[in-house]
Amino acid sequence: MRWKWHSADDIVAKLASVQAHMDAGKTQREAIDATGISVATYHRWKLRYDSLAADQVTQLRQLVIENARLRRALAELDTHVPA
Repeated sequence: MRWKWHSADDIVAKLASVQAHMDAGKTQREAIDATGISVATYHRWKLRYDSLAADQVTQLRQLVIENARLRRALAELDTHVPA
């Protein structure tokens, strides 16, 4: 099975959808199945993104990418500095 990448808006919307299903009386498993994600994905997303809004998730992803870029640049500088 191929990986499917979800946007920040998708993640926040799917978490809200699961919560809405549970508020309507469905079990957690039924709500997750109705949303179309796995239980593991739901719990991982809930830990990472539950308290964030969609724009905050997008900003967090951009910061992670920028941090990785800066780490690579720093590592490259360390290899080119004469001892």
